[in-house]
Amino acid sequence: MSQLDVNLAAALEAVRFVKGKMSYGAKNKVKDIIKSRGESIDCVDTLRGLAKTREDEIVSLYADNAHAGAEREAELNAMLAAKMGCGNCNEQASLAFIFLRDKGVFPIDLINKENDFLNFGGHSFVVIGRIDKMIKPATWGPDAVVCDPHGSETAFPASQIEQYMPRAKLFGKLRLGSREDSTIKVWF
Repeated sequence: MSQLDVNLAAALEAVRFVKGKMSYGAKNKVKDIIKSRGESIDCVDTLRGLAKTREDEIVSLYADNAHAGAEREAELNAMLAAKMGCGNCNEQASLAFIFLRDKGVFPIDLINKENDFLNFGGHSFVVIGRIDKMIKPATWGPDAVVCDPHGSETAFPASQIEQYMPRAKLFGKLRLGSREDSTIKVWF
């Protein structure tokens, strides 16, 4: 089995895990709103309210150690999403990221797509196997895989990202190269 196949399998496992936790789903997906009879909207609003109550802790961690702050924020979003059964792309990507981290899948990146007029809204997802310091998706490497539990195409080789997010402006929120990684690697 190639490394690309291993990374795709890990991405699909993470997607199944996240989807299995989403009893209400997302606030910004019509299908989830209809299926939950609108409860996904209330659930995500409540989740984000609870996350906001922890904002001081996260900001303090960021000030002391940016990596610890970013990782704790992802852990908090993941915990709330799993516990409450809801979340938009940020919470679902955080849950996938923490699931992969805890399974020992590295390197992993939590990535955001910038919200602007040309890109039709922001989005968060995970990339498995990106070559460190490679910023543009075309340079991420042949084994890089997008893991997007919130998206319609849930796992695919990163080489196909233009098909799903054309001309997207991406920036890394958090990178873990290994279990011992303790240096934040944010890239633009």
